Amino acid sequence: MTPPAGSKRDERLTQSNLLRLLRFAIAGGLATFLHFILTNIAIAILGLSPVLSTSGAYLVCVPVSYLLQSRFTFQVKHDTRTQIVKFTFVSISGLLVSAAVMRWAVENQGLPYWAGAAVVAAAIPLVNFIILSFWVFIKK
Repeated sequence: MTPPAGSKRDERLTQSNLLRLLRFAIAGGLATFLHFILTNIAIAILGLSPVLSTSGAYLVCVPVSYLLQSRFTFQVKHDTRTQIVKFTFVSISGLLVSAAVMRWAVENQGLPYWAGAAVVAAAIPLVNFIILSFWVFIKK
């Protein structure tokens, strides 16, 4: 059964929302790639632990991600304190999940660090898109 024209579900599937999702994927892909590279450099070259490495890489990527998501994805022209605080909250939450997943993968399951990093790289962007769309960068 298809939703009636003009319904809320129909509105969410508009072309502009699909383009926003594509922009999010591009911006998130760039931030995630940077996170993955920094994590690997911290482990392989600096000799840091996987949990510390992914946490540090995540923190480095927060301002990069904010700029990409606010300007490119959600096309915010003027930042508000509320957006920055909410984005920071979402990012810190993502950091905690990232560290927990890496700890679980490496220390509890005995998996290689790259497996934990891959799980983080897949899960965090999906959750972030939903939260950023419906809480941080709400169009009023």
